[in-house]
Amino acid sequence: ISFLSSRFSRTRWQGRFGWAFIFAEPDVFDSVATEGAYRSASIEYLHQGVDNLLTPSKGTIFHFKPSFVGTIVSDAPYYFKLEADIRRYRPVFNRGVLAYRLKAGYLETLPAGNSVHLAPTIDRFDLGGATSLRGWTKPANFSPLGGVLKGLFNMELRLPIIWIIGGELFIDGGVLRAFKQDNYDRLSWLSGWDTGAGINLLTPLGPIRFDAAKPFGQNAPGGITYQMALLYTDRKS
Repeated sequence: ISFLSSRFSRTRWQGRFGWAFIFAEPDVFDSVATEGAYRSASIEYLHQGVDNLLTPSKGTIFHFKPSFVGTIVSDAPYYFKLEADIRRYRPVFNRGVLAYRLKAGYLETLPAGNSVHLAPTIDRFDLGGATSLRGWTKPANFSPLGGVLKGLFNMELRLPIIWIIGGELFIDGGVLRAFKQDNYDRLSWLSGWDTGAGINLLTPLGPIRFDAAKPFGQNAPGGITYQMALLYTDRKS
């Protein structure tokens, strides 16, 4: 169930209330919380102050989402999440765009002191993938178990080449307070960054992008990572 203040406004509040039954293969330590009935409530603030939602060249997008999740699973705690995403676009050179994004997330259980790892895998934070740290193919390659605190920075220079084809140079960086595989009751900081280049094709549904990135950091895979994605300026990309 959701409610919208105004679906078509550039700035809006949105609320959601949900009930779901989740069944999944348990991971190595949260078999209590990966299946069962979940109740959730969230409220979101979204500001889309850009000149074009599919191909922005100037302006700001800001998204803030606090959410609260509870279960009816025995011994599983309630928990809340805070997520924020801000994106800025600036015109540069003749027709180029400098785009950058800051994204952060925080997860905490209630009451404080309960094991945070009881939060289900789908609600933990991660890094990696075509719209995150592009040097890692998928989040599981960066941190298999996910984490409770996340920071992500992306910056890229977008330049037109010819017709609907454009190119970009980018750098990504991120940190994650993640669960340790050898000691599931402990958290450790993981960090990584990458740099690379890509080609994008402008379509009516948004840009289709092909990227190549070189990763660096504690758990960086060797070689070059290749990614492809259909991107939106929507808050979920």
